[in-house]
Amino acid sequence: MTKVMGIVNVTPDSFSDGGQFFRPEEAVRRALNLIDDGADIIDLGGESTKPGATPIGWEEEWARLEPVLATLLGKRTSSSVAAPISVDTYHPETAERAIAAGAKIINCVYAEPIPKMLELCTATHTELVMPASCLSNLQSLTTNHQPLTTNLLYLDPMIGFGTTREEDLALLRSIPELAKKGRVLVGASRKRIVKKLT
Repeated sequence: MTKVMGIVNVTPDSFSDGGQFFRPEEAVRRALNLIDDGADIIDLGGESTKPGATPIGWEEEWARLEPVLATLLGKRTSSSVAAPISVDTYHPETAERAIAAGAKIINCVYAEPIPKMLELCTATHTELVMPASCLSNLQSLTTNHQPLTTNLLYLDPMIGFGTTREEDLALLRSIPELAKKGRVLVGASRKRIVKKLT
């Protein structure tokens, strides 16, 4: 079954919306609108991953995300906000706090933090989106020898992350085979490949 993830960039330098939803109240409004429009999952990002973006520390990232996450999760008791919340981060510190606050998915686009993210998500039964390239050495990535629950994982083919159009097309063609190994999350919205193909 295909589900739609709505993206809310709580950043001043997003490549797709130019910081339109940087203020917490605007980010919350955007998330609620996406849910009304049919989004099955809401993904909150506090740091831009566009080429050339200036990295920030987890403290600043969490300061951006926490009020939005708290407001959205707080609305669950008083409205129909039922979509699970995903947090896009490569900082384990942010991930830990997001999970404690009620996030159901951690979306990590870099391979280096995956061992720590796997440990954290396995211990808390939280779903994890990780680069599909990490799948080949999945067992060796675990640092605490806990058994991996593969149904907690989403595999991201990483379209548009330093790839050419031809490489992106190859990644798209690989999705049926990848789907035999687990759930796949395709982040293709607002990517240049969509414009080039249409």
